Amino acid sequence: PSAIAVVPRILCPSPLDDDALIELSERFRVAGAAALVMRGTALNSVHVVLEEQRRAAGNYPGPLPVVYEPSTPMDDTTLDALHSSGVAGILLPANAMVLPPSAPPLLVVPRCETSAELDAVLAAPTPAPLVFAAAELVASDSAAVRAVDNGASASPVLMTSLSLGEDMASSARVLRARGCSAVAVDFDTDEWPAAPETIVGAILSKKSPVIGSLGVQYNAYGSYTSDQ
Repeated sequence: PSAIAVVPRILCPSPLDDDALIELSERFRVAGAAALVMRGTALNSVHVVLEEQRRAAGNYPGPLPVVYEPSTPMDDTTLDALHSSGVAGILLPANAMVLPPSAPPLLVVPRCETSAELDAVLAAPTPAPLVFAAAELVASDSAAVRAVDNGASASPVLMTSLSLGEDMASSARVLRARGCSAVAVDFDTDEWPAAPETIVGAILSKKSPVIGSLGVQYNAYGSYTSDQ
């Protein structure tokens, strides 16, 4: 109840080879991430990550759910491929989250950028079980966020974005107190901001470690680079 889930949003601007994707998928799982969001990546890259996660079945930590966030509208063929591959869901803008009638039964995670969008999503007859809300919406004192915070009936899991920085751990605790159960952290594979273990560990840490350009620093124990 007092913890917050860490969900990396992985963006691959340049093609990433399978071995690098497999390593990244494994490292985030072992580091303690709760799920992965693949942002606009090619479907074959999504399949590589899904297969790596499946191989962790029966082990600890087990496979992570993988959510796909497309950068362009999807046709029925793409939706069918995602459904058959075993993705946990797709993340779409709240104003464009209606799938074609012929689409397979995929979980749709709405991404809300305005208070009106968040209010509409939460007021739906069958609210989405997971909702992505912009960070400024969670920071505001909106009725929608208060409803989630108070544990309203059929209340969804609320997820928001968390910026990398020195105060990630304390910021995550503030977001958790405001009703967010998960934070999404952008991870660009072209320019690694830090090692996966450093990012996830810093958010989950209760010691508020400091993220530097080389890694994580713990008071008198010095600075440890990502490689170390």
